[in-house]
Amino acid sequence: MSTAKFASLHSGLIVRKGQAAPSPTVAAQGLAPVAAHPAKPRPAIPAAVCGPATPQVEASNSAKPARIKAITLRLDQAHYHRAQLAAARQGRTAQDVLREAVERHLHYLGAEVFPHCGCIRGEAGCNR
Repeated sequence: MSTAKFASLHSGLIVRKGQAAPSPTVAAQGLAPVAAHPAKPRPAIPAAVCGPATPQVEASNSAKPARIKAITLRLDQAHYHRAQLAAARQGRTAQDVLREAVERHLHYLGAEVFPHCGCIRGEAGCNR
């Protein structure tokens, strides 16, 4: 058996975001705290670049607002790399890039493939 010493974990180790400070042992040893990287603001993206916006779905007779649904998208390495690269070069997240791609594809489907379906176009009802 080893005789290694372990630190005890307790609730005093939990700190709220933005309230963290150097530990007393670091301050006592005279070590300088690590400087945080300055936050870079995201550039504003014109509406023409973002594509058409999908109208918000009204909550039906309930006080709860409509929730955003999460999905899992599996990509091969090449598509993943392209999405990350496009997001980085635009100063956006990969999720924003992929959400825009889905929105553009649905817009195409609503206009070209299913022109009479209001659901795919993002309208209130379907006119099949």
